[in-house]
Amino acid sequence: MFFSLHPHISCLIVEPLSETRWKSRIDSIVPIRYQLSEVYDALFEVSEKANDPLARREAATLANALNDFKFIFSLVVWHDILNRINIISKLMQDPQLELSDVVRLMEETQVLLRH
Repeated sequence: MFFSLHPHISCLIVEPLSETRWKSRIDSIVPIRYQLSEVYDALFEVSEKANDPLARREAATLANALNDFKFIFSLVVWHDILNRINIISKLMQDPQLELSDVVRLMEETQVLLRH
């Protein structure tokens, strides 16, 4: 899906979610994770300038949600967790897999998730 949101955002591509691929989960949040301020600015601009009252209200609601500390914190943590799981998932698909390496990474990830 392609959105042209703002002069500062050339494009925002939202990847479809796959039930079987961990990479699709991280790909779905990367655009928001790394372009959060640009997306916020674009939504704020739409909330101020759109002709459609419904579009203005929805953009304002989304902008407020993006500006929430809990949302931002959750986004960063979720990205880090998915990134770690994606690394392990890729390793497990390698035919030259060293089981000890995967076990070590999984144990490190468990420790990370407990804290």
